[in-house]
Amino acid sequence: MDIEVMGQKYWLYGIRGTVKDVQKWSSTSVQSSSGSLQRVADGVYHMNAPQISSTTNQHQEFWIVSASGREWKVAGNYDVRAGQTAFVIWGNIKGNNSGYNLVIKNDTTGSTWTNADSLHGKINRSGTGNLTFRYLIVMVIGVLFITTTSHPRYYHDGAMYVGDIVVPCIMWILFMMVIGFFHLVRKIRENQKKALSEILNVIDKNPQFVKSLEA
Repeated sequence: MDIEVMGQKYWLYGIRGTVKDVQKWSSTSVQSSSGSLQRVADGVYHMNAPQISSTTNQHQEFWIVSASGREWKVAGNYDVRAGQTAFVIWGNIKGNNSGYNLVIKNDTTGSTWTNADSLHGKINRSGTGNLTFRYLIVMVIGVLFITTTSHPRYYHDGAMYVGDIVVPCIMWILFMMVIGFFHLVRKIRENQKKALSEILNVIDKNPQFVKSLEA
């Protein structure tokens, strides 16, 4: 099925069927910090032992088998069990042959999951160019304002102490870069949320498309 997502031509396809061969396992990663030797007094030292921590990660894989015999492997910690009915929909911008899982739904329980990381970069970057340009303009205006309104000190030979202008300009630019970064991240998340909402809305309004995934 071809749809439009935030102005981009997208194709969607998928599979609907029975969940089979659910496999779950865990893996543990260990991190260690190096020890240190601390001087307490003359000739007295204290050894700080290395700190060891571990993280346990849960993994899951299962297959969805359609009524016609098609199969699709899904990796991820989704709440499914063997015998339930589920569907997976993947897609990409038209012109790309391979797609990525966008929506997973357990029809038996009604639970739905979306994968924002599978959206095309054009979706994520929508509007970020204008946002970056606006921040650059604000940076330039701020630098010009600081340059024209500052009162730099002068050396005894009459040379200007450029640090009185350069330092505030650098601080202003760094401040705007930090603010702009967080604004950019928020913009990308808003794009992802909007795109996935549009995709889910199309799927909900096209039950025949979901039915066709059983073939």
